[in-house]
Formats: sequence, structure tokens, C-alpha cells
Amino acid sequence: MPSSGLRSIPIVQLIVPRIADATRQKDLKEFVNRVLEKWFRMPFSAPPRIVSCRIMSVSDSMGLTERHGLVDITPDDAALRV
Repeated sequence: MPSSGLRSIPIVQLIVPRIADATRQKDLKEFVNRVLEKWFRMPFSAPPRIVSCRIMSVSDSMGLTERHGLVDITPDDAALRV
């Protein structure tokens, strides 16, 4: 299979467990961005960025619901800061 010439960008998927019911997607992004802004990176390297951000609700058979944030970050080493 011929190469398309595009490099694969490493992405790390993070889970932010047990977020509050009032937390919106915008709040989750702002939290992660505040942490990523403090990340030291080498000159000429790509800045860290959020690729996707979503909130997942999980309910059990007893009716209890938990909410978790799911965030995809690139480059992968930036995820170590969050």
C-alpha cells in the first residue's frame, strides 16, 4: 500500500473522572487548556492542543449516574501534564 505522505500524529485519550453535573464541555476544555498552557515545550515544537472533548454519562442498574470527561490531546507527551 503506498504511503499518502501524511504523518500520523500521536494522540492521547484522557479521562477526567467524576465531573460535576454542572460541568459543561466548555468548562472541561477550559480546565484542560489552563493545564496545557503551563506545559514547557521545546522551541519549534508543536504546541499542545485538544483534538476533541466530550462528556460521557454512565448509569448503573440502580439508577446512579456518573459523568466523566473524555479528552483527546496531541502531542502525546502533553498529556503527561494533565
